[in-house]
Amino acid sequence: MPYIVLGIDGLEYNLAKKWGMKGLLQKYYGKHDVSVIKPLYTPILWSAILVGVDPREHGFSIHDIDRKRAVYGYHPVLRYSYLLLRKITKRKTGLRSLLAKLGLFSYDRIKKGVSDIERMPTELRNLSVIEVLKSRGYKVWVKEFPSYNDEVFSRARLTTIGLTKEKIWKNRFKRIEVYRQYTLRFFQEMMENLDSYDVFFYYTPLIDMAEHVFSRSFDLWGKTRLYRYYREVEQLVVKINSKYPTLIVSDHGFDFKKHTHSDYGFWSVNYTPPFTPKTIFDFKNLILSSVEALNV
Repeated sequence: MPYIVLGIDGLEYNLAKKWGMKGLLQKYYGKHDVSVIKPLYTPILWSAILVGVDPREHGFSIHDIDRKRAVYGYHPVLRYSYLLLRKITKRKTGLRSLLAKLGLFSYDRIKKGVSDIERMPTELRNLSVIEVLKSRGYKVWVKEFPSYNDEVFSRARLTTIGLTKEKIWKNRFKRIEVYRQYTLRFFQEMMENLDSYDVFFYYTPLIDMAEHVFSRSFDLWGKTRLYRYYREVEQLVVKINSKYPTLIVSDHGFDFKKHTHSDYGFWSVNYTPPFTPKTIFDFKNLILSSVEALNV
């Protein structure tokens, strides 16, 4: 019997509870503290969930990501010169705009390399619960999980800011629909492989994207729209947690007054957990303990 980890980005504890979504709440549920990680950026948060330690102490922080973005953006001939200049000056050089006009800096290169830019360093990746499970002989299925192997969804993060500023609502819906379809496709792929693996790591950014879009129009219309996405994700979850031991976890919730991520995440399980997770660093041990206790 496989063990399922469902990573649902941005799943808000208060909304799941207010809307009575039992499929998401499961048997045991609660909040976990993510406030130690600042800023609340998706790859950093999910890496903390996977490795159980502060990734910033292992060369994976928002500053490391920003540096890699800049390096990717510069023409290959200038990359090492840029690093040397930043090391000497210890501040931004102010040359990016000029170099962009000269064709020596490109955001397209950043977009093409974003999956590598936002992926954990090898040393940290080897500490992840995924690699530990593999080393113990478990067959692990993992698809589009932030900081580990997300090719498609890493590009989605680059478009979230533009998505919230898009004035034409039809265009917003089109963008969300693209990632809704990915959410459904990857979930179906997981379902088709349930007999072939021991542990599954599934992820969707759909809820988080919808929250960013509707948080500034959170009247009855906006709430109804967001509710539909929550309900659709819940309907997917029920297909899994009605049959298999399942952990649902989010990297953060959403503060609709500040229109940004909250400093707590959501978790729930449909079995008696070995212990109650309190912080974002508890999930590696929770998964390992659960897999062992459930004789997966």
